[in-house]
Amino acid sequence: MHIDYFTSHGPLAYLDTKGELPRAMGETMLRVVVDELEAQGVTALVTTPPLGADLTDGTPEWEPAR
Repeated sequence: MHIDYFTSHGPLAYLDTKGELPRAMGETMLRVVVDELEAQGVTALVTTPPLGADLTDGTPEWEPAR
């Protein structure tokens, strides 16, 4: 999982599946992500953007603290 951008709603994370996402893999991945977020007490919106949407347009890239 990569967190590279901040949006008006908070950090944007994406999962790179290298172009492949069989249904069973997607369902398992979603369950694992949600379970881990809940285990850490993170409130999050987990969603899929519309096909072809550029959610990073105009959002600043994340820079790690130095």
